[in-house]
Amino acid sequence: MIIPAGLLLLLAAPAKQPASFKVDVFVNGGQSDRICSIVRLDNGVGKAAKEQLPWAADLPLDLKVTCRRSTGEVMKIVRGVKGSMRLDLRVGYLIVWTKREGSKFRSRLDFELPSGEIATATPGAQVPLLAGRWSLRVVDPKKRGFFDTFVTVKAGETRELTVGMDVGRVRVDLGGQKGQFEAFDVENKSRGYAPAGQWLELPPGRYRLEASLDEDLVNHRWPAGEILLKPDGQARQSIRPRLATLRWGLDEAYAGLRVERVSDGDVVLDNPPGDRWRMAPGDYRVIYRLSSGDIAGLVSGEQVEEVTLKPGARRKVGKRPEFGRVIARLTRGNAPIYGMVELLSPKNGEVISRFPVGQSVRVAPGSWPLRVVASDGAIIPSRKLLKVRAKGQFVVDLKRRQSRLRLTMLKAGQRSSGTWLITSKSNGKKRQAVSGEAMDLDPGRYELRAVCANGRTSSTGEVIVELGVDQDQETLCD
Repeated sequence: MIIPAGLLLLLAAPAKQPASFKVDVFVNGGQSDRICSIVRLDNGVGKAAKEQLPWAADLPLDLKVTCRRSTGEVMKIVRGVKGSMRLDLRVGYLIVWTKREGSKFRSRLDFELPSGEIATATPGAQVPLLAGRWSLRVVDPKKRGFFDTFVTVKAGETRELTVGMDVGRVRVDLGGQKGQFEAFDVENKSRGYAPAGQWLELPPGRYRLEASLDEDLVNHRWPAGEILLKPDGQARQSIRPRLATLRWGLDEAYAGLRVERVSDGDVVLDNPPGDRWRMAPGDYRVIYRLSSGDIAGLVSGEQVEEVTLKPGARRKVGKRPEFGRVIARLTRGNAPIYGMVELLSPKNGEVISRFPVGQSVRVAPGSWPLRVVASDGAIIPSRKLLKVRAKGQFVVDLKRRQSRLRLTMLKAGQRSSGTWLITSKSNGKKRQAVSGEAMDLDPGRYELRAVCANGRTSSTGEVIVELGVDQDQETLCD
């Protein structure tokens, strides 16, 4: 069989290799392919530095190159790699000592790696670092302080550095006002407080400051800024908070007063002394009660005002409650009946105030359900709402739609003792009275039974009660 020459050339041609590139890694001038690895940042796939990298189709790439050495590990992030390249990871060495009040102490050294990770070392250790500028944090575990700085490392050189971690001082001025300030660390823990205008010693670190005024009755915390305190350094903040004044505006003293924050309902003042109160600006709810504020329809006589206090402003609080005067009368026919008036809540029908029939009382403006409890326990509701306007006078006339029945027992022409029982034929309700006592009854038919003092039944029978017709009956116990 004869094979064409063109086909022989095709069979002899080597297979096409996939596209690749090479990154040659050198550490301080020496090639270190065998102890270095290269990892793609986008998917975490890695190869040894001595290999061809089969990612040419994905260029450009961001790579992480890590080389292991006897004194530690060096690592560099290389971004935007477009093909084969030479990478020289030149390193230097850094030795850091830390002192506090002139003496060395055991601290912690944190280096931020190019990957964003934190590498930790101890003072006195020789730390290999790529040549360049490094972020260093010195941490004092005992006093919970820290100091951030930058160090520059040159290739092939060893740099020795001493960092002092002596305490610094911070001060907050309140514009001549008396108060105090407090410092909080990055974990939001209090690190101490001091009077305004005086120095507070703190270890190096970052702090948030808050201040309060002695005159401020609500003890508001005013932000006083953030500071970065360096070792043996000083930091000073100055703010000028302004309080507002809340003043009681009536000649009559309050019987009870409390102030709440509108935002969360927390009580910030509860029956404070005096009639003027210095407070931080803000929105407040003032709840108070007057000694003379016995007004039906006011819950415990309390009134509520919401006020907005602005810096440096003065605001009066306290108003005499508005009311109308109400008299409720209850009659049966033309005869007055005594009892208690009950003012009901329009929301849930609960009794919120009671006062005697016939007495003039002060009632808060509004529309109120009303009923009267007669002296015998009968309840007579008002079919209309009591509508009260401020400064008005109102009379409520309720009619007891009943008639009166009286039964007197006689013996030898004189009133004698005994009892009589009456039973409603419509609902079976029974009531009892003594000789000579009257009952108010709804119209209808009743069964009457009288029992003399000696136990003898005097009489029985039916009684018809008509509206507006009173009856006086007698029975003999001879």
